[in-house]
Amino acid sequence: MRVLITLADVEPAVRLNALLEANGTQTAVVSPLDDLRGEIRRFKPDLIVLTGNLGDPINLQIVRDQLWSGTSVIGLADVEDPELRERLRTLGFTDVFTKPISADELFLAVRRVLDRKRLTEATGLIGPSDAINEVLLRPAGQA
Repeated sequence: MRVLITLADVEPAVRLNALLEANGTQTAVVSPLDDLRGEIRRFKPDLIVLTGNLGDPINLQIVRDQLWSGTSVIGLADVEDPELRERLRTLGFTDVFTKPISADELFLAVRRVLDRKRLTEATGLIGPSDAINEVLLRPAGQA
């Protein structure tokens, strides 16, 4: 699986990138000065992590574009605002977390999204179905 991470907020981006690479996930890190759309086309990520600037019109358009391609998007918001979180989910974000967030917590969130994507591809079950939730929430080692 492939994860593209923006460098809008360097600290969580670098820590997440290191954890993902250490666990065998292919990653690409994109500077705010780079062409994010071009990098998405080249890298073809399964998940995009926007580490900031979630309300930027360019980022919102990228999120909407990903709905068509099936690419998940996690956003890191600067402030805790349940209404904003819900609005961003409505616009197409898979999930939104408030900074600061621990690297381990963010890594686990990314793993859940990637696991859900793998299960969807393997089973054909789409969305937050009971069957997928049962598998994702089952403690490790239980069949």
